Amino acid sequence: MHKQKASTLFIGLLSFLFLQSAVANITPRIIGGEESAKNEWPFMTALMYKESGITVSDQTFSAAYLQGVPTKNFSGVLADCGPAFDTCANVSGKVCLIKRGTNTFEEKIRNCRKGGGIAAIIFNHDPGIFFGLANNSIPAVSVSKDTGGALFSFIDHNVRFGFLDEIPTRSFCGGSYIGGRWVLTAAHCVENVTADSIILNIGGQNLETDQENIFNVRDIAIHRDHPLDIDSVFSDIAVIELSTEPEGITPVELADETLLSLAIENNAKVSAIGRGLKTPLGLDITEGSLEPPDPALYDVELSLEESETCNQIMDDYVAANIDQSEFHSKLVTDDMLCAGNIEGGVGSCKGDSGGPLILKAADKNYLVGITSWGFGCAQADVYGVYTRVPFFKNSINSVLEDNLQVTFLSTANRNNGEIITDEDDSGGNLHPGLLFMGLIYLLAFRRFHKK
Repeated sequence: MHKQKASTLFIGLLSFLFLQSAVANITPRIIGGEESAKNEWPFMTALMYKESGITVSDQTFSAAYLQGVPTKNFSGVLADCGPAFDTCANVSGKVCLIKRGTNTFEEKIRNCRKGGGIAAIIFNHDPGIFFGLANNSIPAVSVSKDTGGALFSFIDHNVRFGFLDEIPTRSFCGGSYIGGRWVLTAAHCVENVTADSIILNIGGQNLETDQENIFNVRDIAIHRDHPLDIDSVFSDIAVIELSTEPEGITPVELADETLLSLAIENNAKVSAIGRGLKTPLGLDITEGSLEPPDPALYDVELSLEESETCNQIMDDYVAANIDQSEFHSKLVTDDMLCAGNIEGGVGSCKGDSGGPLILKAADKNYLVGITSWGFGCAQADVYGVYTRVPFFKNSINSVLEDNLQVTFLSTANRNNGEIITDEDDSGGNLHPGLLFMGLIYLLAFRRFHKK
């Protein structure tokens, strides 16, 4: 993290690790892997934002949510906020139209919010829609340079952002169908996501052509021990309830600790699956546009690693690459799992978050992990970190038995009907290194990132 005031996110992470006496955007495509065969992973689920757009005076323009903002519809009078270097004027109760500039997306949206704005539309200075990290408490979307220019002719007109009647073909995170009405994913994928804003594709190899199994979402529930208010990597697991139970789809089987422990002892091979970035990313990640997300599914073979060894490797990596004053050891806790290749070049990345880590045993696929976080993507001398599924098997089984509230809580109920978002005016960016492998576009600007 920069020497400036620490974000709420990282303070929470650091405090938790210290109390344990530990020294602990974009959606990526699998790095170093191959395109999966059709029907190879029937349980693989794509989490997709519903197609949405801005409507004004009977015209509709394409737009996309930024990462870390409430994903909800909005409407209001359009107001010009320039590049929003300072608090926007005359925007109370209005929708801010903002140019890209040298300040961050978070700063722009925060200055809209400070002026009383209810939502923000940020337009590109290059062709096409961009994607970025914008943790904040009001909705914010990006539009192309041309759309931004066109919207200036509608200042003081009523604008509306809402869902369109189209099937999306790009995912922002992955998931695994585990039976019944349930899909398993990473908590950080759905912290700020509402059930009505997403749609799921189960079993599709190519999201543009394989659309037989499209499902709406009834509810999203995050594990009780995952702290929503600090965007944590702990207990990084959530379940999504489908509106209807799938027919003819084979769920993935959950691994137990005995099977996983034996596999780790033998450094067994596992498969990471996703549609995230294919290009390795180092620690010096900068905000900006990246390759567009891929609708096709990829998988790559990785090796499991024992947590004690992985923690030592993580410590060494931190010592060599990151300001140690901001980290403690034993970043990999009991609810996590390591996998990768110490030589680098293969692994999961941005956009693969929430997707499955699969162990094949006795010709059967077992879910052992959920793509969670890492230092960069596919870097040498470090591993990727995954949520350890057997650690949560009892919790997951309670869901399958229709006892959802035992260990998982609906995001709406948990937050008294409001999604928790960043209210800290200091910024709230991720630390430079933790690459959460979650959103479908590269959205983080630091080094320690979620995937």
